[in-house]
Amino acid sequence: MIGMSVVSPGLPDFNIYDIRKPCVRMGLCYPDDHLWQMLNTFEYRELMSIPAEEGDRWEECATLPHLTLLFDFESSWGYSLAPLLDAGVPVLIYNGDMDYICNWMGGFEWTHALVWDGQKEFNEQRMREWQAPSLQNAPAGAVINFENFTFLRVFQAGHMVPTDQPQAAFDMLTEFIRTKKISPSKEDEWIDGVSALL
Repeated sequence: MIGMSVVSPGLPDFNIYDIRKPCVRMGLCYPDDHLWQMLNTFEYRELMSIPAEEGDRWEECATLPHLTLLFDFESSWGYSLAPLLDAGVPVLIYNGDMDYICNWMGGFEWTHALVWDGQKEFNEQRMREWQAPSLQNAPAGAVINFENFTFLRVFQAGHMVPTDQPQAAFDMLTEFIRTKKISPSKEDEWIDGVSALL
C-alpha cells in the first residue's frame, strides 16, 4: 500500500496529521497523551457537568461515529455553507499548513470553488499575512477574507492547530469572536499561491 512502511506494516511513513512527525500508533498517529484518562475522571465530569453514567466514556476517536462517517468520505458538504454565507453568518475555515489529511491547499481550493453570492469578490482577494498579537505580531498565517467569509492557513501547525500553535489559535479565535473575521495584518503585502507553498 502506498505510504505504508515495510518496517511497520499498517502505519503510514509519516504522520498524516502533521507531516513533520512520525506516525507512532494506529489511529491519530500521535503518542498517547492520556487525555482520555483525565476526561473520564469523576472529578472532571462533575466539574464540567457531564453525566458519569456507566459505559458513557470519552474516546479520542470513537469507533462508532468514525465508522458511520466512513460513508461520507467521498461526499462534499461545503455547499451547505452557501445559504449561511448568503444570510451574512460569519464563517471561518482554517487549516494548519503541516496537515496532510485536511491540507490547507484543499481548503484553499474548496473555499474558492464554493458558489455563494460573494464568490467572485472572495476569489479576487489575495492571501495576506496574518500576525498573532500574543506572538509579538510574528507572522502566524496567511488569510483571505471577503465580507463574512474567511479562510486562514495557520503556519507551522498540523491537524491539531490549537495543540501545535496554541497562542496563534487563541488569537485567531479571539479575533473571530470579536470581529467576525480574521483581518490581514498588512494590507499591502500578499502571498501568492506558489509562494504560499514554501
